[in-house]
Amino acid sequence: MSVSTTDKAPHFDNDHDALVFLIENFNFSGGWTYPAGMGFDLDVYLDTKAPAWAKEMGLWFIAEAPNSSCHILKTNMYLQHVDYTLQRRDGRLILRRSYSWPEMSECPCVLKPQVLEQEMFKILRINSCASEGDMDPCELTWNASKKKLTFIPDIKDFCLEDENEKEVKCSRAQASQILEILKSPGMTEQSHWEAFEVIDSIILSFTGLGGDHHYCFSGSGFDDDITQECLGSKLLSSAG
Repeated sequence: MSVSTTDKAPHFDNDHDALVFLIENFNFSGGWTYPAGMGFDLDVYLDTKAPAWAKEMGLWFIAEAPNSSCHILKTNMYLQHVDYTLQRRDGRLILRRSYSWPEMSECPCVLKPQVLEQEMFKILRINSCASEGDMDPCELTWNASKKKLTFIPDIKDFCLEDENEKEVKCSRAQASQILEILKSPGMTEQSHWEAFEVIDSIILSFTGLGGDHHYCFSGSGFDDDITQECLGSKLLSSAG
């Protein structure tokens, strides 16, 4: 099948064939969606020179991305921004979802940021931190173990400084304590934690403590093989 650059899409027997075509010919690699007004904003990742029908197909896929193995998306969009990454791997179509707030400064999803901050001060054994303008963004990550509901700290991107601009260390034990504070009642929406059976990492991002209290709470999902689901679907034939 030759690449069409006209206003009309080629015929595809199923969504699998359509997606493979978009990946191979227009570097389609997914997209994102988040609430905007009464609806949702969305966009796709593909070549800017791709024809209109290819972008429309990509938008349809992102809007109706297969979610049979991700019941959270059917029952509770627990984080505002969903980023979809689509890859073709060993002949399979692999979809991964990442969840976050699009703008940390607009929507902190830690409901009690000052409480979290004070608890972090106690755990890290510091009194205050360098001002936000003097600091790089800081992250604490917890990756799921094989049991999925148990999370192992990853502290390599932790880069906090105290009021004397001295680097603050965070041990894995301290990171585990911070996670328990983050999970405590009233700190975040409890429905977030229901999703961790399909999440392989928890990420707490912030640009400093003792300032504007802007925290971004996000998660990254497990790889989802959607090959068979797409082989049995003709949703994208409606687009283009």
